[in-house]
Amino acid sequence: MARKKSKRLLKFKLFIFKVSTITIIITIIISALWIKHVDSICTDIYKATEYYMTESIFNSKKLLKISSMKLTFCDKKTAVVEVTGAKEKTPHESVTYKAYFTKAENDSWKLGTVYDYFQ
Repeated sequence: MARKKSKRLLKFKLFIFKVSTITIIITIIISALWIKHVDSICTDIYKATEYYMTESIFNSKKLLKISSMKLTFCDKKTAVVEVTGAKEKTPHESVTYKAYFTKAENDSWKLGTVYDYFQ
């Protein structure tokens, strides 16, 4: 009786290990594909600005919708964009930010810092 329980427990542990391993592998593959997708989107500074300012989970100063963008500075490695739009949080008031971008080795733009822009 004890042998059957230990065999059953061993089979259960093996099953949990297999499911966990497959889940981790699938998560890694999906994450890698998502990063590659974002990098392909962000090769253009305007698309990168739209993505990082409206969709990215790492930006605390998100916008609900962008009403205007103005490229104020750009060289081969850095760019500064003035972005105006409605805040994501209610009461959705209009706000302007200065977003600083740097170009990565794979030619995609990465968001550096975002500052409130006071005219």
